[in-house]
Amino acid sequence: MSSRNNAAEALNEVRLLLSDMGKYVDLILVEGPRDLEAIRGLSYDGRAEMLSQIGVQSSDLVNALAENCLNVLVLTDFDEEGRALERRLTNMFEKAGVKVEKGMRRRLGRLMGALRAYEVEDLENAMERLEGG
Repeated sequence: MSSRNNAAEALNEVRLLLSDMGKYVDLILVEGPRDLEAIRGLSYDGRAEMLSQIGVQSSDLVNALAENCLNVLVLTDFDEEGRALERRLTNMFEKAGVKVEKGMRRRLGRLMGALRAYEVEDLENAMERLEGG
């Protein structure tokens, strides 16, 4: 099977996983607006929030979100900085009594690796590459 077919399969799995994510989590937390666009473009229509909100500290955002979420997916980038951010946010959510969905993050990370997409916003580029040419 060609690498293009493998990438197309991985992208389809990402799309299916995101379209069903609402069954598993109350919220996906992403870093910024391009990440939000990427998951929306791949069939996620559930609740999503951006970490980068002007004038809002991440700890304040986590505490506010924890008031009405039982389960969250912290979908930061899969580079060193993104993984460190994910660990910090996971700790904050868990201290606030919110379950963080780590298995889905690992699964998405493996699929994104197959797409050579290490930042969430790269999913949009992967989709364009595969569907446009």
